[in-house]
Amino acid sequence: MGSWVVEMQPTRSIYKVPPFISKINEIAYKPQLVSFGPYHYGDPQLAWMEAHKRRAYLRFIDRSGRNAEEVYNIIAEMAQHLKDSRHGKFYVMQFIKADILMLENQLPMSLLLKLKDILNDSEHDIEALNKDILWLLSYNISNHPKMGECLHVLHLYRKSLLHIDNEHENAAPRFADRGEEKNDEVSHNFYCIATKLYLAGVRFEKSRSNSLRDITFDDGILKIPNFIVDRYSKSMFLNLMAFECCYILAGNDITSFVAFMDHIIDDEHDIKLLTSGEIITNFIGTDKKAANLFNTMSKDLVMEMNNNLCQVYNNLISYCNKPWPKHRANVVLTYFREPLSIISICLFYLSVVQTIFTIIKG
Repeated sequence: MGSWVVEMQPTRSIYKVPPFISKINEIAYKPQLVSFGPYHYGDPQLAWMEAHKRRAYLRFIDRSGRNAEEVYNIIAEMAQHLKDSRHGKFYVMQFIKADILMLENQLPMSLLLKLKDILNDSEHDIEALNKDILWLLSYNISNHPKMGECLHVLHLYRKSLLHIDNEHENAAPRFADRGEEKNDEVSHNFYCIATKLYLAGVRFEKSRSNSLRDITFDDGILKIPNFIVDRYSKSMFLNLMAFECCYILAGNDITSFVAFMDHIIDDEHDIKLLTSGEIITNFIGTDKKAANLFNTMSKDLVMEMNNNLCQVYNNLISYCNKPWPKHRANVVLTYFREPLSIISICLFYLSVVQTIFTIIKG
């Protein structure tokens, strides 16, 4: 038993969110209902859940077929490992899920695996545990891939958001190490918000996979994965970005995705366009609230896109700066701000003809 604990090398992975990050939006990093680890244990606002935790513990003991002392002794063997890891009803369950995905509220995956072993009286099965956790988080596990070893639940959830099945070979490459990134400068000759892209002729389609890395632009078509925006999205993204900031080996794929979406979303009109294209599933309320989510997440945070999304973004700018897409956008903005009229249509077509003659002469 003890040798198994030794084999699991302790890794500092459950970080205290740095003050320069947490002070921007304190509520995003603080559990609202239940404390799992020591960072928020004893918080008076979370005290009422302690009785529920006690009942869950007693039920666990009963289901395991062991007595409390035996379970305590097993977990006690992991005491140092746990230290080294750190620097209800349906509507209640939604809050618990949000708390599960907070960086400061994590438990080492090795502890959860040990608890599952005790309950099933069997050797540890990492993938079975991963599947159970993702099911709890309402992740679609119909085609559940192997996620491998993870540091904690937040790390596992991040992997699930970024995973691409082998069949999607054309999906965006992952830059797992920040050292591989060149931090290419993004051009801003044309501000690439979704509505302006659309006016320039860019078409939006849902990616084949739901991986947040699966963003491509080719032949005038921008493909973005479908994702849900709800009341917990902001906290989830902020904690994932905080994890990427603290754990350098993770890379910055989530941060890069949020930065890209912030670049193409300015207001509710951009959200409406992305929603109609089945890219965003909006459960947060109005389109304006969804737009504010991305606009406020980027406030006071330094967010950079990785090489792939920098290239996608620059390709969008290059496409929109070509003569025809740029002229098309200008014409539509000039003549079609008001409801269509015969005069507007005539002016539009005359403008098209003039452009064609200009291109021919050039």
